[in-house]
Amino acid sequence: MIASSLSHHILTLTINRPHAKNALNLEMYQQLTQHLHQANDPNVHVIVLMGLSDVFCSGNDITDFISLTTADADQCQHSRSIIEDFMFAMIDCPVPIVAAVSGNAIGIGMTMLQHCDFVFACPSANFSLPFVKLGLCPEFGSSLLLPVRPEVV
Repeated sequence: MIASSLSHHILTLTINRPHAKNALNLEMYQQLTQHLHQANDPNVHVIVLMGLSDVFCSGNDITDFISLTTADADQCQHSRSIIEDFMFAMIDCPVPIVAAVSGNAIGIGMTMLQHCDFVFACPSANFSLPFVKLGLCPEFGSSLLLPVRPEVV
């Protein structure tokens, strides 16, 4: 679901789940975390993050949210730690992360862009943070970062 390739010191990570509009599930968070840790390799000078198809990322897979409604405390904590590991891997990445955005970047799809060093967006790019509409708390520091990093929007 996360395709990776290394060429000319560029590690390209592609969100590849077009049937779900590139929504991230827990397995994909784990894969992204593993790939981001590859940046510790001296052969990696930059990471390019992109989505396959006409969507960058449509946010969290809602199926994961639904499954948490019946999960016990240990399962919830495990899910939380997987997502936190991804967030810290982005924050602590030793090389620049460049995002190439086409189509929608929704929820975490937009939030993670605030943690990239540079974002290229096609004219067709659409950015949305629907947390309030969904009754969710914004993740990954988005409510703090947007006001101090206005160049992101």
